[in-house]
Amino acid sequence: AEQVYYMANGEYTSDAEALDVQFPAGGGWDSDTHVMSYDNFYFQIASNGIWVQGYLRSSGLSYVNYCNGARRECRSYNQTTSEQAVCLSMGGVKQNCTSCQWDEYILNN
Repeated sequence: AEQVYYMANGEYTSDAEALDVQFPAGGGWDSDTHVMSYDNFYFQIASNGIWVQGYLRSSGLSYVNYCNGARRECRSYNQTTSEQAVCLSMGGVKQNCTSCQWDEYILNN
């Protein structure tokens, strides 16, 4: 949806309501933090609209997609073996990020 918005407007947006998507009932959109929150999951758009992230709270797993096509990432926030296995199963290549608070895996484009 971000890429379609970009093609139509020449820029990305952090306003989820401007995107052509329908969110499931029961979630709440916070336009200040750019987060759509559900029971165990949240969806976030960067304030500049350049990336979107889906995060599963119970597992500590996150999927990040940079809308400009720069890259996709799988992140393991709890750094457990099972989280790391999910990222590896997606074709992730672990990065050496000494400043990150998570394990970061770059996914094939």
